[in-house]
Amino acid sequence: MSPATLMVLALVPISLAVAMFVASRSTFDNLKIFAVLMPLQAFATLEAGFTIPPVYVFLVLMIFGVVLRGESMTADPPGSKWLLLYLGIAVVATAAAALWLELPAVQMDRWLRFRAGSMRSPLQLALTIFHFIPFFLVIAAVKTEQSANSVLKVHVWAGFILICLGLYQLTAFVADLPLKDFTWSVNAVSDATIYPYGKVHAYGAGVTDFATRATFVETRYFADYLLSVVPITMAFWISGSKEIRERFGILASPLVAILGVIVIFFTMSRSGWVALAVSALILSPWLSPRLFFKHLPMTVAFTAIVVGIFMKVGFFSGSVTSIWSIIAERLDWQGIIMDPRVAYFLVLWEIVSENPILGVGAGNFGVLGSAMLGANVLISAHGVPWAALAEFGLLGFTALMVAFGTIMLSLGRSIRRCRIQSQRVVMIGLFASLTALLINTCTGADRPPFHLVFLLGMAAAYSFFSRRLTETDGV
Repeated sequence: MSPATLMVLALVPISLAVAMFVASRSTFDNLKIFAVLMPLQAFATLEAGFTIPPVYVFLVLMIFGVVLRGESMTADPPGSKWLLLYLGIAVVATAAAALWLELPAVQMDRWLRFRAGSMRSPLQLALTIFHFIPFFLVIAAVKTEQSANSVLKVHVWAGFILICLGLYQLTAFVADLPLKDFTWSVNAVSDATIYPYGKVHAYGAGVTDFATRATFVETRYFADYLLSVVPITMAFWISGSKEIRERFGILASPLVAILGVIVIFFTMSRSGWVALAVSALILSPWLSPRLFFKHLPMTVAFTAIVVGIFMKVGFFSGSVTSIWSIIAERLDWQGIIMDPRVAYFLVLWEIVSENPILGVGAGNFGVLGSAMLGANVLISAHGVPWAALAEFGLLGFTALMVAFGTIMLSLGRSIRRCRIQSQRVVMIGLFASLTALLINTCTGADRPPFHLVFLLGMAAAYSFFSRRLTETDGV
C-alpha cells in the first residue's frame, strides 16, 4: 500500500467528524464556509485521475446536510427555471450521445488516460450539474437582505485575503521568502506522495513565472476569481455611501479596491484586464461619473508606483524579457490570432455543424477535438458558452444564455427601481462583477467556476428582495 493511500485512509475518521459538523449546521451558515473555500482551487488537492479540491468535498457535505434535513429547493427567483431546463437538456443530450455517438480512440499519456476513458462523459455531466448546485443553495438559504449582505461580506473578505496572498507571492519570489509556494497536492494514483505545487501544475499560461496565482492552478483562474470581488469593492469605494462604509468597513475603503486592481494586473491575464475595464465602465454611469474619474487616476497612479517599486528591486531581472515586452506580447493581435484556441474554435464549429441540436454530450468534445487535431491531450472549448454549444447543442446553449440573461436583466431592473442607496450600490457592484465574469466565461474553462454561480445566486436573491420591496411599497 502506497504512502499516499495510507494518508488518505488516515483522513477517514477526520472526514466523518467534518461530515457530522457540516450536516448539523444550517445551509446558510455553511454557505459562509463555502465562500471561504471557493478560491482554494489548488490548496492541498487530491489527484485521483482528476483533481479534487477541498471545496468539492465541502459542497458534497453541504448537499448531504440539505438532504438529511429535508430542505426544499425553490425555483422562483429569476433564471432558476431556465437553469433547470439547461441541466435537463444536458442530461438528455448526454444520454442520446451515449446511444448513437461512436467516439474515436485517442492516444493519451498515462496521466490523462483516465480522463479520456469510458467514464469521461457521465463524470463530466455530473460535474456540470454539480457546478450549478451552489446557485440553488444560495437562493434557498439566503432569505433576507441582511443575510445576503452577511454572506457577501464573507465572500469579499475571502477575496481580500487572497489579494494579500497574491501580493505576498510577488514579494516572496523576489526576496526568496518562505512559503512562496504554499500549495501542495496528494497524488493517489502513483507511488509519489506529495508534490510541491509548481511540480504538479504549471505557472500561469506559460506567460511568466512572475504572474501571481495564489492557490489557483493558473493565473487566469486567479484573475477570474478576483473579478468576483474587485468590482464590488470598487462600487463600495466609489459610491461614498456612509451606510456602505458602516456595513462593510475596510472592504469599502480604497485599500481593497486598489490592491485588487494591482494584483489583477500582475496576473498578466489579458481577459482579466479587459473584463476589469468593462466592469469599471459599468460602475461609472450608475454611481457617479465625476467620482469615478476622480478615483481612476488614483488607482492608476498606485498601480504604477507598485510596479515601479518591484522593477527597482529587481523583480523582473530574472526574466528573459521586460515587463513591458510581456504586456506588449499579451496584447499583440497577431499573437492572439495564432493562439491554439483559434484552432480549437474551428474544430468546435465543425463539430457543432454536424451535431447542431443536442451536441455531442458532456465531455465528448475534448475527445472528438483531440482526434480531429491529432493531439495527444484533451482539448478544451475554452469557454462555458462554447462548451455548452458543442456538448448540448443549440438547445442547451440557448437555455444557458437565457438563464444568464434573465438574471442580469432582472438585476438591472432592480437597480433602476431601487430607492435604497446601500442596496442599490451592492446590486451595482454585483452587476459589474457578473458582467466581468460572464465576459471571462467566453475565454476560460468549460464549466462555470463556483464563484460565478455563487454570485448569480446572490444576484437572483437581491433581485427577488428588491422586487418584493417594490411590490410592498406599491400596495
